[in-house]
Order: sequence, then structure tokens, then C-alpha cells
Amino acid sequence: MATDPAENSTGTALRVVGTPFLAGQSGNPGGRPKGLTALVREQTRDGAELVAFMLYVLRGKRQPTRLRMEAAAWLADRGFGKALQQTEISGPGGGKILIGYEDGAADDRAEDYPTS
Repeated sequence: MATDPAENSTGTALRVVGTPFLAGQSGNPGGRPKGLTALVREQTRDGAELVAFMLYVLRGKRQPTRLRMEAAAWLADRGFGKALQQTEISGPGGGKILIGYEDGAADDRAEDYPTS
């Protein structure tokens, strides 16, 4: 009987050293525990205590400015949503990005695709 090369003599699956999981195998198959969100909501009065704490930090005159700014950002992110991060992508020197395709064939099709 031939054996699968991905299995050893005991029938258990082999893996490559340095890779913790077999291909297609999740590192967290159960995902986040289902009751965790409910527990956090229950223990913080649906998040009200978290907000109260961050407001305390934000309004605390003796708190370092850095902590007050972090509290303001935390509250704003949750109250109004995180700001979009816009990124401009350009080619060398701020020019156009040129996309090409090479398939090893002769370059006799260049005239089929105008560049401007």
C-alpha cells in the first residue's frame, strides 16, 4: 500500500519545519470565543464604563497631554468612525505609473496599444 508523502509511518500529517500549520489549516479554528463580546458588554455596562474612563482621562487637567490626546482619538474613532487614510501613488518623479506585460513574444503588437 502506497503512503501519502505528506504523512509519516504513523499516519499523522507531516509539516515543514518553521511552518506551524498545514496548508488550509487555521491557527484559530474556533475563532474568537462567542461569549467574549457579550461578557465585555455585560461587565462594562455595554461599554459605558469604558467611555466614562476615557472621558475622565480626556478631561483630567493633571493627565499628560499625550494621554489626553490618545483618549480624544479613542473617543472620536468610536463615536464618529476612523478617518480615511488617503494615499497618492505615482511613478518615478511623481509621474504616471506605467504598467507593462511581457510574454516573450516579439514586440510587433506595440502599435495595437496606444500609450497616449
